[in-house]
Amino acid sequence: MDATRKGILLVSLGALLWGGSGVAGQFILQDKGFSPHWLVCVRMLSAGCLLLLIDAVKNRGGLFDVWRVPRDALLLVVFGVFGMVGAQYTYFLSIYYGNAAAASILQYMMPIIIVGWTALSTRHLPRLRETLCVALAFFGTFLLVTHGRLDALAIPLPAVLWGIASAFAGAFYTISPRRLLLAYRSPPVIGWAMVIGGIVLVPIAHPLEFVGVLDTASLASFLISLHLARSSPSGHIWRASSTFPPP
Repeated sequence: MDATRKGILLVSLGALLWGGSGVAGQFILQDKGFSPHWLVCVRMLSAGCLLLLIDAVKNRGGLFDVWRVPRDALLLVVFGVFGMVGAQYTYFLSIYYGNAAAASILQYMMPIIIVGWTALSTRHLPRLRETLCVALAFFGTFLLVTHGRLDALAIPLPAVLWGIASAFAGAFYTISPRRLLLAYRSPPVIGWAMVIGGIVLVPIAHPLEFVGVLDTASLASFLISLHLARSSPSGHIWRASSTFPPP
């Protein structure tokens, strides 16, 4: 399988897993009363530590390589704070105020942003098929948000705003780590970014102060969300590492 097809397969799988984590997240946020701040913080800390542990056992070396180069360490922190936190926090807030389906579709407006950024950075206009895809994505999002009406929104305004914010954050999250992923293995890069993001949220999430209903269903949904959080970023970012110019 060539790199392009492998990238398409991985990004498709990543999108599927990301959407699944959103459904699990909606259940524990809306039905079980979990705090979105707590969920994102604990989810990233747990998934990041688990990813780093698996990589350490599997490869036995190179886990801290990215921290030995100051420029790469700084880029990793920027990716963790603005990419990882930005994409996940805004996404789950959109779910909290709306629903997983709408939040996922709003976040997947990010190809519009990515196409625009790529056109500016390469100084080349998008190809016809890319322009068509952007137009269809914009039109589909418009129908989702308004149901074809110009006088009202079909989903709550906070959900729309956080969803749009998640599209911009998702675009940065997809593009920004390209340099790191070309130089290092993806599990340490993604794992450290999750840990950094989780630490950033600790002051507002208070992970030791749990609020919500903890039962078998909510615990199972959280564990599903945790597993998908560990798995889903790789597909998106792997594809970006071979497609987009460095930031």
